[in-house]
Amino acid sequence: MTAYTVEPGFPTFDNEGNITGSTNDIFAMLENCEKDDTHKFNADKSLITDEGLTKCESSDPQKINGTWSFNVDETSLTITEEGESMTVTIVELTQSVLKIKSTETEEGMTFTYTITFSH
Repeated sequence: MTAYTVEPGFPTFDNEGNITGSTNDIFAMLENCEKDDTHKFNADKSLITDEGLTKCESSDPQKINGTWSFNVDETSLTITEEGESMTVTIVELTQSVLKIKSTETEEGMTFTYTITFSH
């Protein structure tokens, strides 16, 4: 993962809990143990997520196996890991970049998340 953003941005707070602004850059808020994870989408439609050199929880498995599939016109991608599936919209797909987005409603607000993977 090389980028992870949200629209509208999440509020940012000072030490007293007062809102000081907002941020769209979720990637910057991730811990290093999350930033070094890799996701390998194989031609046989298998997916391997690797925790990288640093694991957030020592008890987490180093690798998680999953699957992926396109819809009929290859505009969306379904990813299944550990029995849970999510379908996302493909924004960009090249030999070196996969950019996806999803929309979620949380506490009455709709957020659009965009994640970019590149190698």
